[in-house]
Formats: sequence, C-alpha cells, structure tokens
Amino acid sequence: MVLVGFVTSEEPPTVDPEPYLFSLLMLVWTGAGEVHSVRTYERMLDAAGFAAPTLAPTPRLPFRVLIAERR
Repeated sequence: MVLVGFVTSEEPPTVDPEPYLFSLLMLVWTGAGEVHSVRTYERMLDAAGFAAPTLAPTPRLPFRVLIAERR
C-alpha cells in the first residue's frame, strides 16, 4: 500500500510546519479532518495486516510517502 499525503513527523511545528498548517485547514473546511502522524499510520496499518511502513523521500515537497506491504 502506498499512502501519499501530509503526515506529521516527530519534529515540532516550527521545524516542519506544512502538515500542521494543512491539518488546520482540514479542521476548518471539514467536520473532522486531521493529519495523522507516522506512528498513527503504523498502528492503523498494523491493525489492517500490513508491516511497518517505510518512509520514501520526497525532497522539496511538503508531503510524505509511506509504503507498507501485507504481512
């Protein structure tokens, strides 16, 4: 499975602001929109039968790519 989108990291918002700003926009534009952390995706993927995702690099782009395979 490949997930592409804004994902919060372990960095504070001052270091990596794009995901947090997008999350704020999603909360304003939708009823329950939010951006998830890598750890949250790991838990969701594990519950769905996938191995821990790898994080593919996306130089100079504000989103991240997580790649996970079925166990």
